[in-house]
Amino acid sequence: MRFETVVRIIMKHSLLWKLLLPVCIVFLIGIVSLSLWIPNLLEKNAVEIAVQNAERTVQQFKVLRGYYSKNVIKKVLSNGTIKPSVDHKGKEGFIPLPATMIHDLSALLNDQGTSMKLYSKYPFPNRSNRTLDDFAKQAWQTLNKRPSETFFQSDVLNGMPIVRVAIADKMVSQVCVGCHNSIAGSPKTDWKVGDVRGVLEVNIPIEGIILKGRELSNTIAFSQAVLLILL
Repeated sequence: MRFETVVRIIMKHSLLWKLLLPVCIVFLIGIVSLSLWIPNLLEKNAVEIAVQNAERTVQQFKVLRGYYSKNVIKKVLSNGTIKPSVDHKGKEGFIPLPATMIHDLSALLNDQGTSMKLYSKYPFPNRSNRTLDDFAKQAWQTLNKRPSETFFQSDVLNGMPIVRVAIADKMVSQVCVGCHNSIAGSPKTDWKVGDVRGVLEVNIPIEGIILKGRELSNTIAFSQAVLLILL
């Protein structure tokens, strides 16, 4: 092979490599960027969906409790033969308070994957030994100042990623106010309509969505790597 021909081949391949190198770099940057961006995006979406689901769950419980307060507690108080109480289980003549009903239902639904709890700075004596963690304390302080907000935070429970969502539980009717101000053992007796009585917290697991995000990210990265190799 003549020397001039060898030089032309080398120059040709050198030019081709100069054209392909930027493309390869762009592909590599794309692979790394997508691998980092997609999981974060899906986790962010998972948190937003979890907050929306928690808000719907709390609203359903509030509707249920409102119906219970209006159509059960109000009649019981006017009748006088049956009394609402925090200590009602196994006792004749007592029914649960609306807040106690929420606690009881939450315990029943916990086995079915719906984790919800109600806590307050003013607990009844049977729950006075409950201690609030940092999230609960921050939720109480924030929602007392801005009760219309939704307070949430990503966390890990038993090694699984969750979203903790807290919503203010307010005194919405005079029936609730009168009951809490007059019932024996009430830790506070000057409640008014609109006061924040407690915090309703719902824990939503997001592990499944995060795993799907990682799988999607790996699939896209693998596809781009194959395209780069073919190129």
